[in-house]
Parts: sequence; structure tokens; C-alpha cells
Amino acid sequence: MLKKILFTLLILFFNIGLGFSQEVNIIYTGASFSALYPCGHCSAKVGGGLARRAYKIKELSQKLKNLLVLDSGSLFAGSPLDEFRSEIPLDKQRTEITLRALEAMGYQAIGVSGDEFSLGLDFFKEKIRESKVPFISCNLNIKGLTPFLIKDFPSLKVGITGISPKNIERLGVKVEDYNLSLEKVLNALKSEDVDLIILLSSLSLEETEKIVEKFRDIDLVILNRPHFEGPDKIEDTYILYPYYQAKKLGKAKLYWDKDKIQKCERKEINLALDVKEDGEVKKIIPACFRDSDCSEKEGLVSICENPGKKSRCIYLEIEPLNLTVITDSSCKACSTDLTEKFLKKIFKAITPVYLDYRSKEAKNLIEKLSIKTLPSFIFSEKIKERKEFTQFKDIFEPKGDFYLVKTQFSGIFYYLDRVLVSKRIDLFLDFYSLRALSLLEKVKKIAEEKGYSLGVHFIFKDKDDRYAQEEYLRILAVKQLYPEKFWDYLTRRLSDIKNSFWNLVLEDLGIDIKKISNFALSKKGRKILTKETSLAKELRVNTSGVVLIDNKKIFSLFPQQGELLEEFLN
Repeated sequence: MLKKILFTLLILFFNIGLGFSQEVNIIYTGASFSALYPCGHCSAKVGGGLARRAYKIKELSQKLKNLLVLDSGSLFAGSPLDEFRSEIPLDKQRTEITLRALEAMGYQAIGVSGDEFSLGLDFFKEKIRESKVPFISCNLNIKGLTPFLIKDFPSLKVGITGISPKNIERLGVKVEDYNLSLEKVLNALKSEDVDLIILLSSLSLEETEKIVEKFRDIDLVILNRPHFEGPDKIEDTYILYPYYQAKKLGKAKLYWDKDKIQKCERKEINLALDVKEDGEVKKIIPACFRDSDCSEKEGLVSICENPGKKSRCIYLEIEPLNLTVITDSSCKACSTDLTEKFLKKIFKAITPVYLDYRSKEAKNLIEKLSIKTLPSFIFSEKIKERKEFTQFKDIFEPKGDFYLVKTQFSGIFYYLDRVLVSKRIDLFLDFYSLRALSLLEKVKKIAEEKGYSLGVHFIFKDKDDRYAQEEYLRILAVKQLYPEKFWDYLTRRLSDIKNSFWNLVLEDLGIDIKKISNFALSKKGRKILTKETSLAKELRVNTSGVVLIDNKKIFSLFPQQGELLEEFLN
């Protein structure tokens, strides 16, 4: 008996110590664009598909208490961002199937983005009338939309609202001011004694950040777009991002106490190919809408016959097509897998033949076809005989009797025509990237260990961003006038780049603010800025985290990929 009492007291102690009085579980999707089938070019770990999503959500619904299942928007097919965009009647079918499936899965709310109007305003109105799952937007004046809904859990009320972008006005829809609409809805939710407030946002990340900073009553935001560098939290508001085409499910567990979320545990749930498919949903999904929806069979090409509701997959033999891949066989990190998968997905029955760029045969092709970068993917004229060629001809550059895949599709990891600059690393960063400092520290450490010099170049996502240019000019001024303090200044600024009190950092480092300001405003400063940004322009680098090694090898780096950089240096 004493043991039982002690055990009970321990449980009470830990519960009080944690301070979490309520838990809310959320399963969320967004930017699915009514993708129905497993991803054909992804790894087995990222299968996806509507039937697998349904199985996993139904399974989790049996296990999780206080559960919300939400879609943040961009659900409709037919958007320019929809990879499987097709004829309007087929895109409407895909959308209708998805909406039926969401009802079967127990979704409780759907956000409204501009993508929901891709198939026309009338179609959207028709679907919101028919749907058993409410579409939520607080600032659109369309009959059938819900400005908010409230879910009651034991001892906790959750309010859910949504906000839609202003560009929907072009369709003749009245879009109310964000601020007025949200203020009205938040007041209504508070009058209903709602505790936790969730916003489904179809606005940009920047606009959403401004809203969160103004309306502190919003506890959680689910955006309708993936963001690889977006913040996890703004002040006390947590931010969630969906996975493109719902290839994965997002899951969040919220711990609510003392009128705020004390903790948010995030988890991505893979819809791997070994996840079961839900029978109820699978029955409403046709065999295919396009050839790539059909499962692959070795040596055969798949054809979607009668796409849509009465479709079937048929398989025909096809003559193999050789693909010559010129690469650097000595570089273990120089992969051609992604481009090969992309090409095999389109054309099928491709047989790659690999040539090292140092070989005689490769050198002849490089000279004959004026190849400047690696990898290079080369087809013979036979590629024109494939029926898919007409649709995808723009990815090729014709050269004589050959067709080369353009570099924007093949990628680049080696420049053949650039002068070798040994033991040199150039790192390209965006000031405002959340990973800028961690990338810099990682690359600087490896460069020092390997005996490489390091040049840092900042890129401007907006060429007219005056503040970013001024920031860069000050950094270059420190580099020119106080080279011994350059790294200290740079790392301290990157640790808090949005703080406008750059002068305090200069003062703390004993740097003359006037000298830095004068240099930044001088013609010499502008000239150096032009020179420093010229390399990024020449290489067309517009992404943070790109690394150029020895003026020859180039690749993108993430903070966790230090070992990849080391492979390139070896």
C-alpha cells in the first residue's frame, strides 16, 4: 500500500514539475495540389500517395487524444506549382477525389489560398458547398466559407481561423483587410473563451511574421508552403510548415499551460512504400491520370490509357536508349543520381554509359560539343523518336547530332573552363538566412584544418535591398581597414543580423565608426562591392550555402554536411 502511495505521489510530482496541464495533437498537410499517387522518383522512404496518407491518419486517430487534422491550403490541382497539372477536366477530377478522401480521413478544416481558384471561381464555390470539411478564411467574402471554428477538448477550447492572400481580388472576390478581419475574428474567439488559437496562413512567410508580431493572441501558425529556412517560432508563436505534395505528414504535439504553448514537439511522418494503403480511399483513386502514375516494370514503358476515372495502365516493350554521362569518377561526392532518376522517369528504358572527363573519348566529346561543365548528359538523335520528347524538348540543347541536357536541369559540380586556384574556398551566403552563421563556422573550421584560404561572398536576393547593400559595405570596410577584426565582426553581425545597432558591435571591437561609414560611402567602397558580388553574378549563384572549391568544384552545403565538404577537398 505504501508503494502505491509513493508511486502516485511521484506521478503527481512529475506532472506538477512539468507544468503541462493539457496536450493537443495536430496532424497537418498543405501544398498537396491533390497529388494522388506515390512519388515515382523519390526513395522508398518517401513514397507518399493519398491512400497511404489515409491509412496513417486513421491509424493515428485511434491512438492520439485531443487530435486536430488540418490542411493549410493549396489543396486544389491545376496551379502553376502543381507538378501534375493537366487538362482542366482531369485536374477537377483529382481535386474532387482528394476532397472525398479528406472527408474519409476526418479532416476538420482546410485553409484557402490562391491555388484553390486555379480551376475557376465557380468550381471553388461548388466544392465548398459540397464539402463536409469546412473551408476557413476570415478575410474572403464568399458564401460557404467559415471565418473560424471552435473545437472543444476536455478543459481546453481551440479556435481555428485562416487568412487568404490579397491577389485573389483579381478574380472579382472581395478580400478584406488582413488586420481588420483578424482583429474581428480574434475578438469573437476570445468572447467564446477560446484558449488556444491556430491560424492557417496562405500568406508569404514575411507577411505572416508581421501578423504574428501584431496579433500576439495567435499561438500557432500553419503555413501552406514548405520553407527550408523558416523560423520555428516568432516570440511565443510556433510556426509549422507542410511537406510538398503531402509526401510526408507533419505532426505536432502541443503542451498547453498558463495560457500559452509551453512546448511544441514536431515530427515528420514518412509515408514510405511499406506503409499500408487504406482500402476505402484506394477504391476511389483511378488507375492513373498520366503515364508516370503507373508502376514501373523493368524493360517496359507504361502508358496511361483513358486518363481519369476509366483509366488503366498498359505496358509495352521499348528499345533501350543510351545516355552518355561525362563525370569525374574520382569525386565520390559528385553524384549524377538525381538527374538520372529525373530522365529515367520521363523517358524510361535508358541505359547510362559513364565516361571520366579525362578519358580520350570524353575529351573528344568535350571538344566537339564545347562542353564547359560537369556532369554532362548526352543523348543521340534517337531521343527525338520518343513520344515524350515533344513535351520535354526544352530541357535539351541540340548540338550537331546530339542533344545535351541543359545545365539548369543537369546541375553543375565542376567547371572545365575555369582557371585552377589551388587551396581556395569561396562561400556564398545570404545575410538573412537562419543558417548563415552555422554554415560560415563549419566551412571556416574545415578550411583552417585543411589549409585552405576562405573567401566569403554575400548574395542579394533583392538587388534593390538598400539595407543589405549597406550591411555588406560595412563588412567590406572592416575587412579593408581592420582585417584582424574582420572575422569577429562578421560572426557577431551574423548572429543577430536583424539588429540595426551595428554601431555597438563596432564600438565593442574598438573600431572607428566614422572611418567605416566614410569608406562605405566612398567610390572605392562601391567599387570593391561590385568586385565582391561579381563572382556570384558570373556563376549565377542566388542560393545561400553554395561553395566553390579551387575555382573549379561547386556544390550546395547545409550545416550538417561538413563531411561532404571534406570529401570534395580530399
